[in-house]
Amino acid sequence: MVLPLGSTSCSEPDEPGPGGGGEGTIAFTDPSAREAVTTLTIKEFEVWAFTGPWNTAIMRGVDVRRTGLNSWTYSPVTKWPENPVDFYAVSPVGMKVDINIPHSRWIDFPMDNGKTDLLVAVKMGAVQSDGHIRLNFCHTLARVTASISTTLSDTIVRVKRIAVRDVADNGKYFIPMKTTVKDEPADEISDAWEIHNMNATRYDLFATERATELLTLSSEPFSVSGMAEFFLPVKFNPLTTDGGYLHGSSIEVAYQLYDRKTGRKIWPIGTTDKNLFVSDLEGWGAARFPLLNNTPEGRWYAGREYHYDISIKGPASLNLSRSSAEEGNSIETTVGRLEGV
Repeated sequence: MVLPLGSTSCSEPDEPGPGGGGEGTIAFTDPSAREAVTTLTIKEFEVWAFTGPWNTAIMRGVDVRRTGLNSWTYSPVTKWPENPVDFYAVSPVGMKVDINIPHSRWIDFPMDNGKTDLLVAVKMGAVQSDGHIRLNFCHTLARVTASISTTLSDTIVRVKRIAVRDVADNGKYFIPMKTTVKDEPADEISDAWEIHNMNATRYDLFATERATELLTLSSEPFSVSGMAEFFLPVKFNPLTTDGGYLHGSSIEVAYQLYDRKTGRKIWPIGTTDKNLFVSDLEGWGAARFPLLNNTPEGRWYAGREYHYDISIKGPASLNLSRSSAEEGNSIETTVGRLEGV
């Protein structure tokens, strides 16, 4: 008797066992038509499976690949045991996964470039009569996007970079030992993370590649995309000037202001506070919006999408008591939910 593996939306009824592959094979059914990783549907995932009173491993990091509509393949073929089977699945493949039930069940996750959306699914107590195995993948990360515009008509606003500072650069996710469900509670997924570091980190949501390149703002919002997008769910640190240096969880916009008629640079200039300059971009100033004050509940939750709409209205300031750390510049936040499988 062989196990065929598969994966579908948990909101639909179970399908019968696979045909044409031999009875008793573990098979995975297809994910739903909705996008599973925001930009791409799941095309492959890795599976670990354990059975019996001693948690005997019958699958360990097996690569399951899509071969067509509701068609998946993996090797070697796995037989259904007499005891129920617990499945643990991770997408994308190639993650630093340590699963040796019951001793270890975690994923070491470095942020890298912020383009990886980490999804995890668990199916506990599956038996052969269940038919194709449905895996409900849940987003373990938050997605962050932004747009930016200006209300200024007599001033040219040039932007060099939009970055997120002092957020997590790596962490360890503890895979749950219970079946994941549709709309898994965001706090449970978020609290399963162990965060390692939130100091001196920077991830660019937008940045020009060449020194001479820049973005000139208009009243029409410019949508940021193509760079860091997925982040570990964290509780933010306050934005402060402790020790004479500005630090804390924030969105930093590196920009300059020029008089439209004369072309003269009007900000930042020599009299601008040193904390308002960008340390690695000579001649550029920064508006810094504290994430603690500008994100609901002062944190990112897994499976949520946070969009920050930024408006540049003039020079930046260091009035950190304000909700946006700016005298005139503003930021608005909207929160949505990432779709799973």
